[in-house]
Amino acid sequence: MWPGIEMPGHIVALGPYFRRGSVLRCFRNDRIVGHSHYGSLRFIFPLVLDVGRHQHGVPLGDGVILALADESDRIQGVVGWVPLADEKVGEHLERLSHHRKFKAVRHVVQDEPDDNFILGDDFNRGIGMLQDYGLVYDILIFQKHLPPTIEFVDRHPNQLFVIDHLAKPVIHNGRIEKEWRSGMTALAERENICAVKISGMVTEVTNDTIDEVTLKDYLYETLEMFGAKRVSFGTAWPVCLPRLDSYLDWATSVRNYVAELSTHEQDAILQETCEAAYRLRDFAGPLTSSRFSQSPS
Repeated sequence: MWPGIEMPGHIVALGPYFRRGSVLRCFRNDRIVGHSHYGSLRFIFPLVLDVGRHQHGVPLGDGVILALADESDRIQGVVGWVPLADEKVGEHLERLSHHRKFKAVRHVVQDEPDDNFILGDDFNRGIGMLQDYGLVYDILIFQKHLPPTIEFVDRHPNQLFVIDHLAKPVIHNGRIEKEWRSGMTALAERENICAVKISGMVTEVTNDTIDEVTLKDYLYETLEMFGAKRVSFGTAWPVCLPRLDSYLDWATSVRNYVAELSTHEQDAILQETCEAAYRLRDFAGPLTSSRFSQSPS
């Protein structure tokens, strides 16, 4: 248990960009799984597994990560890369969907040279297949991609989406970006956005120092737009480490940000939204937007 922090049953989002050996070491030795600081936690493991596009990708197809998930009860689910624009994407989805911990798909749209990549016909054909396999899609974009993302989400009204890292706003200490607020407000009106992850903010801070008040303001802006039932804690670990000394720093910050909220709101942000969005544990019902409320609770 972390000093001064109670996080029983906490869902932690880990990823992306591991070398294969690092992934296995993190979950097979005392660095993570056996470490006393993490002993009470459960993990959802949204690792970007982009074979051939990212040097550090680990392909879902080789079975390494899904086998690792089978070995550890702490890994509650896997969010992985699938070649959605491939004409044979259905074959990939058919094979992977039989694994009980395969919960969602993510593509690193933020790294695509075309800012309108998310509207591509082949990519959207693949997205259109996900609902048939009961899979969520994680949207990984920068703030500049919000306008085409709104159109993208509207093309798939029956597909559930998770927004990663608050859509990576361009964070300047002391203010909220108007472009980000406008785009996120529009997405909050879409009921098929089932979660927004409060993560990745520290890597988007443009200043040399991180202003905790500004990051908290982004969290509360998100809460006002989406409500606690659609806001989820995430870590962006280990990508956050260049700006922080440890994962614990970010976990402590988020705990402090939500301390003044009600118990129900804290429970939603720190655990229940993630469980519902990815259908973990007691959330094994139909994959529909009716589970998620736009109003704060």
